[in-house]
Amino acid sequence: MRDTLCLTKNIFEYSLASKSSTPGVAPRSERGSAALDAADLALARGDIEVANEAYDRVLEKSPDNPQALLGGARAQLAAGNGDLAVERFSAYREQGGNWQKMEQWEFCSALVLGTEQRLASPNSAASALELAQRLEGEDCKQDRTAGLLMESGLAVANRELREGRTEKALEAYLALISRSQSPAEVIALSHAPGQSDASRGASPRERAYLAAARLMVDAGRRDDALALLSRGLDEFPANRDLVHRMVTLLADGSSVVFPREKPLAPQQPEAKE
Repeated sequence: MRDTLCLTKNIFEYSLASKSSTPGVAPRSERGSAALDAADLALARGDIEVANEAYDRVLEKSPDNPQALLGGARAQLAAGNGDLAVERFSAYREQGGNWQKMEQWEFCSALVLGTEQRLASPNSAASALELAQRLEGEDCKQDRTAGLLMESGLAVANRELREGRTEKALEAYLALISRSQSPAEVIALSHAPGQSDASRGASPRERAYLAAARLMVDAGRRDDALALLSRGLDEFPANRDLVHRMVTLLADGSSVVFPREKPLAPQQPEAKE
């Protein structure tokens, strides 16, 4: 998140320092607003708090001002306020503002930030999933979008479980498992930077397999749990927790018999001539 904000600030300093025009913002001479000028200059200097206060004052008087919405969105993003940045970027786009690649990139950054911040609070899991689904509908980085969708779906399922709604929790875990993985998501999970398959943290999908299997066992559905774990091991053969859970259930005497490869037929001795 820090890298995102630093890069966003660099874009601000490059684009807003120009006195002639700013990408997505009308030239100062056309706007004729000293308050907006002051807000833009504060943002260009990196004085985020002052910039936010200045944009807020403009928006209090003119809530539909597209230039103030865009500048205010950028200031909120730089301040680390994902939800408010998303709200203002969305309002700016609805006003028909000049929406180019830079604005789209900033909007994607705001959606990612907002989703991550909502995920940090267990009580906002459902709203995090809503933002992640919006992210999926935008032209944003696919692997991060897929990852946030999985993390948000897992958070929703975990909340159902914490609140005692085990059937809904199981449904949510199974829905997460059933969700088809995009190529970008497969690559992101299999190439975690600096980590091997054995050492990296379990993905949301792996945790969903484990949680769903545990709920199935608690509900007396041990055979279903074993079948699910078998599927999970096909997908994540290096996951030791899945292996341990499978071995434990098999040791408890489940009646499930998994198909095995047929033994090789014994070789017939070669006929002597």
